Amino acid sequence: MLKSRFINIVAIVLIGINVFAINNKPIYGWDILPYMALIFEHDDNDINSIHDKVYSTVKTEQEAGRVRSGAYGELVTERIPYRAQCFADAEKFQGELTYYRTKPLYHFSSYILYKVGISPINSTIIPSMISAFFILLILFFWLARYSNQVFSLVITLIAAQLPAFLEIQNNSAPDAMSHLFLFLSLYLYDTRIAKWMILMCLGLAILTRVDNVIFSCVLTYFIYQPSLKSTLKVIVGSVAICIVAFMIIPYLLGNNILWFRDFKFLESHVQYYFHVRNVFRELQIHGTYLVWTILGIVMLFHKNTDIRRLATISGITVLIHLILFPSLQERFFVSYEFLIIVMLLMGTAQHKNKKASLQENTVTLE
Repeated sequence: MLKSRFINIVAIVLIGINVFAINNKPIYGWDILPYMALIFEHDDNDINSIHDKVYSTVKTEQEAGRVRSGAYGELVTERIPYRAQCFADAEKFQGELTYYRTKPLYHFSSYILYKVGISPINSTIIPSMISAFFILLILFFWLARYSNQVFSLVITLIAAQLPAFLEIQNNSAPDAMSHLFLFLSLYLYDTRIAKWMILMCLGLAILTRVDNVIFSCVLTYFIYQPSLKSTLKVIVGSVAICIVAFMIIPYLLGNNILWFRDFKFLESHVQYYFHVRNVFRELQIHGTYLVWTILGIVMLFHKNTDIRRLATISGITVLIHLILFPSLQERFFVSYEFLIIVMLLMGTAQHKNKKASLQENTVTLE
């Protein structure tokens, strides 16, 4: 027991050091601007004032040495017309905020950090750091259910170096927070924890990113496994949740109720086709995407019922997500990559247990 607790403490320390070391050099992507704007929007309704404050904050922080040299220039560069237009036109910049308001839990968390005295830039990064830490912690404890703690810690620290995870943990975006609630929901589901805790996590996931409603509906279906007679009720309930997530919540946060019509792939069937085509091109270009896809498909046919169920949940979610939002960006699927790692260890543990059982039976017969 004492040894187990010691390893847990070591794991917490090493995971914390890993996250801090990676986030020592954050990615100052363009998303940092709209999320800072949403922080300022809580106290100021003037878009011109917000626009000036956002860009001047980055410039001032860079001049003070708290933001890496060149970051400001990259955010306003004319080499990317979209960025230059948003820098020159406050109204154009305001139009882009539509897509960012649909992640309320993330930008409200950033706002709270800002109000307690943390700089607006760090306020957008800290939620990602904290989320990354807990994701790795969940992964460690989940793996430790099927293997020894030392091996689980090694696998966790290796998984922490996956490019997609490195991207989400030191970026100003809700992706890490979103994956925290998705991954925690899957962990609670596998460990048979109280349903209300899973549903609470799913609610928080939707408030972090509204498109998490897809995963939430799929997992809820598997939690309750309704009979054929109740399926219609489940469908109606899912539609109602989708309406709340995609229309009501964004509307309450200041968006037009049909804000999602502005997505490029919804302009025409031709645009949708091009987006779908790009998904398959990404699969061809990036070999890692194909590897994860093949592993996920293999898990669908595993002998272990729990593995098949988890693989089915993730597979259905990813498929529906790609149909509704045809964009293959690995940062959206980190939870499912980590889940595949867990399922691989689950399968290995089952094989070892089965082999040990056979050997024991052989000895008994002799």
